[in-house]
Amino acid sequence: MKRKKLIEDAPSESPSPAGSSGGRDPKTGRFLPGNKHGTGNPLAVRAQKLRVALFAAITPEDMFLILRRLVRMAKRGDLAAARLILDRCFGRVHRGGEPMTDEDQYNPDDRFL
Repeated sequence: MKRKKLIEDAPSESPSPAGSSGGRDPKTGRFLPGNKHGTGNPLAVRAQKLRVALFAAITPEDMFLILRRLVRMAKRGDLAAARLILDRCFGRVHRGGEPMTDEDQYNPDDRFL
């Protein structure tokens, strides 16, 4: 009986600012305000500033010349240039994992869809 009394008199834990849902919105899974782990990516602001600087420094004509040179290099046998072009145009090749099925195979007719 004494033990039961101690449990009832024990101070209850104060709820966390984000509630009892683990600090996440039950619908979206995003961190709620007050959760110390939901501060965001500290490097995102810096990365955005670098992107802005890149776009300010390069013109469409610059990009055309760079890409034309890259294609020329690939045609001359530069495998790194060819891989870069193909990866950017068609996505990277998956290595390992699930084997490809017939539906995953490249179909030249699909490029017009």
